Amino acid sequence: MAAAFVEHGATSAAIFYEKSDFAQSYADALAGLTRDKQFRLQQYVIDNKATDFRSSIVKAKAEHVDAFLFVSTGPAAGILVKQARELGFTGKLYSANTFVLTPQAQAIAGAYAKGMYYQTYAGNEAFRQAFLKKFNKEPALLSFIAYTDGEILVHAINATHSTDPRTLANYIKSLRTFTGTFETVEIHPSGDMIIPTILKVWE
Repeated sequence: MAAAFVEHGATSAAIFYEKSDFAQSYADALAGLTRDKQFRLQQYVIDNKATDFRSSIVKAKAEHVDAFLFVSTGPAAGILVKQARELGFTGKLYSANTFVLTPQAQAIAGAYAKGMYYQTYAGNEAFRQAFLKKFNKEPALLSFIAYTDGEILVHAINATHSTDPRTLANYIKSLRTFTGTFETVEIHPSGDMIIPTILKVWE
């Protein structure tokens, strides 16, 4: 996202993020990536159970930032988009992958989301074709990732001859990479798996 800001000519942004480990990590990472680029980043912590974010949006508008970035799950992901445009913010809008994973948020945002940049997943065409052939319908957005996760678990069980969660977790952490039927994933020593995202424009 930091690279997108630079590519799109933004020199400042406001990030609205919920109170969660994921959102806090996202905000911290963005702050770190933009700190040395003469980029001005305003941060606003929001309650994703709330339905009115106008006070924070008005404050952010007063800072004359080039862009708004939303990192929120649930309906709030759509309410933020809607209220930002209703209040007259004309800069670029960005959303983390939380928007594309929340149909309710998409419905709430409606036409206000048009033109917004959003993070999503590239998908896997080989998996899509195999899924269509077997089930005659489109797979869910993250189905190919879930399939690979299942393959990793089966591999770990077969390799360790164990179903003990700690044994399996330690083995998976030691893999570094895993090549499944449809993709190769990178596994950090912490156990985190890197899922690449792409930036698209909502239409």
